Amino acid sequence: MPNKEIYLDYAATSPVKAEILDSYFTDLNEIYANPASGHEAGHQAMLAIDRARAILSRVFHAKPHELIFTSGGTESLNLALQGLAGAYVRLPRKIVISAGEHEAVRAVSRAINYDVFEIGLDPDSGTVVRENLIGIVEKQQPGIVSLIYISNETGAINPVRELISEIRGLSPRTKIHLDAVQAAGKVELDFSALDCDLMSISGHKLGSPKGIGILIKRDKTLLKPLLYGGGQQSGLRSGTESAPLALALARAAERATSQLTDNAERCLLLKNLFLESLREITTEFRLLSPSTAVPQIIALSFPRLRGETLVNAASVRGVYISHGSACSGLHVGESPALRALGLSEDEILGTVRVSLNEDVAEDDIVAAARIIGSEYLRWRL
Repeated sequence: MPNKEIYLDYAATSPVKAEILDSYFTDLNEIYANPASGHEAGHQAMLAIDRARAILSRVFHAKPHELIFTSGGTESLNLALQGLAGAYVRLPRKIVISAGEHEAVRAVSRAINYDVFEIGLDPDSGTVVRENLIGIVEKQQPGIVSLIYISNETGAINPVRELISEIRGLSPRTKIHLDAVQAAGKVELDFSALDCDLMSISGHKLGSPKGIGILIKRDKTLLKPLLYGGGQQSGLRSGTESAPLALALARAAERATSQLTDNAERCLLLKNLFLESLREITTEFRLLSPSTAVPQIIALSFPRLRGETLVNAASVRGVYISHGSACSGLHVGESPALRALGLSEDEILGTVRVSLNEDVAEDDIVAAARIIGSEYLRWRL
């Protein structure tokens, strides 16, 4: 067994922050009533949800009533895309996505029986090819465009504000959804300024417990609900709301957003230290994350060794990294994002992802780099 565990898979999920966990346990004991109940305990639970809405609306620059609490990112993405398809039956049944989208977006795009137009990625920047996106939007006038803000595989940052502005000018009727699941806590998210119709966020990427997320919906945007029942959340997402989870998400989002600059600077230091330490062991790898990527995500490809083998070998020694997106139903060898970057089959199969947050110790990042490098040299063909 390893002497110490070094967790470097924060893009998959983050541990719950200690202060968030303490508050959550307290809230579980004290705010237990159904918010829809007419008694005082129910009223207090609803007030707690209202407090969470107020915090989240400030953090993400949205109106409180524009927030829909969900069970997480996957439900938020599904409610956004299925909800739009169900509500706007007269829009062209065409959806534009990029090759870098999360598998949940890809799966929903197929499930709603829209014609799917997939835009490639620029091999240098890792971002969507603007000319292709704009050309397809202008020609097809799609009902929906769904774009990922930050790649969960490489950390590449799409210039979504500029892209959304151009889409609006070319196809005013098109509904625009932004997948901000990986972006929350890494860059500032201003829903009002972004001018998208919908934006999805997941709590566990921010350090809240799993099981909570939000979909932010602009006032005049219509959605057909996925869940029917008691009519909670204006009928858009029935089901008893969890005040403790809503507050945990709000506190985690507030904490992460207040420290964006400090956290980015810290993760950049850790990223550089990791790469320097790895290069002391081996230079036989290719850095896939572009120079403009967020520092929290480092995608690497090692020749002559499968990424899953390196992940397993590092895990035995207590270093936890990943072989691509943990949420994907695909093997990394089938990753549309990596293929779109022009990688060879061997480069794709040799890909691993190291993802950071500000709590990683410098000694640990050095130790992890040395273990990953030495295990690569040990197992390569």
